[in-house]
Amino acid sequence: MWRLGVVQISVLASAGFLAGCASLSKSECSQGDWRAIGYSDGDHGQPFSRVSKHIKACKFYGVIVDIETYRQGRRAGLRPYCTARGGYDSGRLGRGYHNVCPPAQEPGFIAGYQLGRGIYQAQEDVRSAKSKITSAEYTLDATESRIDNLLAELRDTDDKAERKEISRKIDSERSSARSARRKLPEARRQLTAATNRLEQARDIAESDISGLLRKWPQASIEAMALAPEDMSTESGGQPSSGNPFKRPKSAKTPGGLY
Repeated sequence: MWRLGVVQISVLASAGFLAGCASLSKSECSQGDWRAIGYSDGDHGQPFSRVSKHIKACKFYGVIVDIETYRQGRRAGLRPYCTARGGYDSGRLGRGYHNVCPPAQEPGFIAGYQLGRGIYQAQEDVRSAKSKITSAEYTLDATESRIDNLLAELRDTDDKAERKEISRKIDSERSSARSARRKLPEARRQLTAATNRLEQARDIAESDISGLLRKWPQASIEAMALAPEDMSTESGGQPSSGNPFKRPKSAKTPGGLY
């Protein structure tokens, strides 16, 4: 009986783990709004192979995915995504690109993506510099606190061996404090430079994005039929490795999809 209970608990735990990792919840599978699910995936630049994860998730609940309705919804979602604005937003948020846009719309997306990516990278540089400053300041404060404690211990003992050991520790902590002080000016210079780059990236994006939107307006839903739908390029929902703008060699050409 005890063994059966362990097996039952194990099965339930496994089921809960699988449900937690699934791309869709039980209610989403049961409701079956495949057009809305497809639209959301397209609007977020997910590859068509994302549907395989939905199939797996819903199979667990005994639900069959309507792939054609999902496809139609995803194509509709790709319309706002495969634009200069969609590329800009994706780049600014640090998202990867899965080579999902039709050839005619991809240049506009990439142009916007590069603008947004410039802002994202500058923001990351600012965060990195701030983190270095915080780390150096924390190390300096903690080290100075330990030095104060060691000095108090030194005053409270007359034992030569103890005083020698405490003095050694104080010298080591003072060396750490000097190292932290040396890092602060450089980290602050990096922060100033990164902040300037961020402001420049924002100024460039503000002046360029309007022109990109005029040059590459949102395409028709029919144009989205040329978007790559190669199920063999499943990437687990992760950005493509290497050049994010290079179409995988295994991907079919648009003309070979239908």
